[in-house]
Amino acid sequence: MKHVAVKSLLSVMLSLMMVVVFTPAIAFADEPETVDSNQKVSVEVEEQDVDEPPIAPSDQEEYFKQIEDQYDAESIGAAQEPVKGPYNHGQGAVNYVSSPSKIWSGTKNYMDRSSEGKSYYVVNLNAGVVGIYANQNNYVSNSSALGYLNIYKDKALTQKLSADDMYVYEDLKHTYSGAEYFNVPTTGTYYVGVEFKSWSFSDTSKIRVTLLINNYAAATNGGTIKPNTVYGACAAADTTSSYYCTASKSGYFKIVTDDYTTSSLRTSGGTLLGSQKSDLYDPVFGVKKYSKYKVSVKTPTYLSADGYLVYVKNVAWANKSGKSKSKAATLKKGKYKKGVIVAGSTKAQWFKIKKSKNNKTFKVILKGATNNELKVTIYKGGKKYYGPNTVYYNNSGIKLTMFYAPKGTYYVKVAPGKKSSGYYKVKWKY
Repeated sequence: MKHVAVKSLLSVMLSLMMVVVFTPAIAFADEPETVDSNQKVSVEVEEQDVDEPPIAPSDQEEYFKQIEDQYDAESIGAAQEPVKGPYNHGQGAVNYVSSPSKIWSGTKNYMDRSSEGKSYYVVNLNAGVVGIYANQNNYVSNSSALGYLNIYKDKALTQKLSADDMYVYEDLKHTYSGAEYFNVPTTGTYYVGVEFKSWSFSDTSKIRVTLLINNYAAATNGGTIKPNTVYGACAAADTTSSYYCTASKSGYFKIVTDDYTTSSLRTSGGTLLGSQKSDLYDPVFGVKKYSKYKVSVKTPTYLSADGYLVYVKNVAWANKSGKSKSKAATLKKGKYKKGVIVAGSTKAQWFKIKKSKNNKTFKVILKGATNNELKVTIYKGGKKYYGPNTVYYNNSGIKLTMFYAPKGTYYVKVAPGKKSSGYYKVKWKY
């Protein structure tokens, strides 16, 4: 996604209605209907004056410290409203997400305060990982406030699940919408708490924090995950976690996260089959049914959410290509034929075109997805006629046009780049 990415992806902007800012998803157009158009979401969104530079991710920790220091300095000697004990907002809604596209569509929780203090929702959580996605709104343009979020074992809000609090805030020039992943050790009752702090409550009629609370099964390093199931993973920045996953269908894996991660696919024994070449797109790898793979996910050097969701989508995709030029599969005009290059394969796949009209321009169109690149070359007889042209992981496909081409038999060769795999479909037309 990317946070929230995000993978992922990573700026996640939740307004009152939890408006989300997305970055483009992978690659190629005309993906089959069964494929989600999953997009990565970022965790940070800032609203700033035109002439003020944005806060770089590496500077955010220092910026939070400045906010707290300013709050502490302006609070000294000031008449403060007594801080009340934790306020119970009742039973919180928890969402169970079936696919990454559903991450933002769950039931929201609204936590309102008109003074400093702590508030919480009571939640029943399953053992696993919880992703919390939050936005703060101060309702008054010249007010400033900061919210600290965590999950607690007790309603007094003293026993945290995570040593680090999650932040949301709004001040005169910036808005920070947060995301955080928490490890939930056992199934039971917990308390999602927010501590509100402000140095201008006299100008603030109400502060609202909007929460999405999503409960995932846990993806643990070295453990097993099932395809077509959403998992949450707790992880530090610049680390790699690996998960075993067995393909239930011959076709391809599409590896989706919500932060700017990079993924690779290996055999169950650890041999590298291919890697993602950009953190802006979800990689695709060709796979065989019943084969066991190791999916490795590396986090970026800056990871604000302390984790990510991971989803291995397994889609069936037939291979109708020929194994050699002499066994090339015939392409009928205007009709697509499918092909799959399985991860680890270095062999080209072949198709042939029988063109009956002399000197008439024709086109070869290929669409698909990969973790790296596919190369397409056109031959006439035994000689190369056009190409090779490269289809990259982030292309929408390619269209090769042969001008004033004589009639005869043409061959289309589709070959993987180094440690590349994926799926495609190809056709020709006048």
